[in-house]
Amino acid sequence: MKIKATDMEKIFGLSPNGIRLYEKYGILRVARMAGSRYRLYDPEALQAMGCGVQLRRYGFSMGETARLLGAAEDGEQLQALEARGQAIDREIEGLAQARKSLTIRVRRIRQAHQLLDQCAVEEKPAMYFLGVLRGQEPIEPEAGEMLGQWVKRYAPHLSTAVLLDGPYLTRERYDQPPLRGVALDAEMALALGLYAGRQVVYLPPKPCVVTALRFSPGEDLTPHFARVRRYARDNQLTLYAGGLLRQVQCAFREGKCMHTALLYAPLAGDEDRFGQMR
Repeated sequence: MKIKATDMEKIFGLSPNGIRLYEKYGILRVARMAGSRYRLYDPEALQAMGCGVQLRRYGFSMGETARLLGAAEDGEQLQALEARGQAIDREIEGLAQARKSLTIRVRRIRQAHQLLDQCAVEEKPAMYFLGVLRGQEPIEPEAGEMLGQWVKRYAPHLSTAVLLDGPYLTRERYDQPPLRGVALDAEMALALGLYAGRQVVYLPPKPCVVTALRFSPGEDLTPHFARVRRYARDNQLTLYAGGLLRQVQCAFREGKCMHTALLYAPLAGDEDRFGQMR
């Protein structure tokens, strides 16, 4: 019995070009009958094709698949399969971390959308902060390299953050440049094996006045700070000097970059228990 190419296509869900690719690499061999205009295959080709498709779905390239089905010894094939299984385990772990990070980010974005131009009192989540720039000056000679290492290692878990480590929210005027960097949620940091160090500051959970704002780069944020001060005054709350501005969403509208961020203004009192912002 011979198997037509069209049947091969239906069985394995491949296009004619996909079938021919397996022929090109020697996995599938055509066995034409005299006088037939069809591309026909022996029953053994069906088994070879099944093994090839299986290896491809494990993540092997066409070249690797052909080598493993052809010249590779049994032990080499087993070793390759075990190594691929370990690689899949690493991919699964990475995807699980990415999913957890994505869940956290979706939660922050929903919170920001609810708090746009409004205020509430909530506990700021614990996070780690890597500050690299104050005003126009890097705070460490190797600041760019440090940031690059974080982006390479911890993306997509990071978000841009600004540490307002002066009395921005308790005075109407304050000229010291903020500390710019990136933030990483503590629960993700611990899962990734990150701990506080010389350049990394741990920002513990702390009761805060929280608000959300949309702004473009260079925009004056004074009205938003004033809204926080007004909310604290109306609710008889005392703000602690400092704060954290954390970006949760970025989009381009009409060629202009717009940021959506959460602003955390810590409340004064019980500093020993909750820690300070820096």
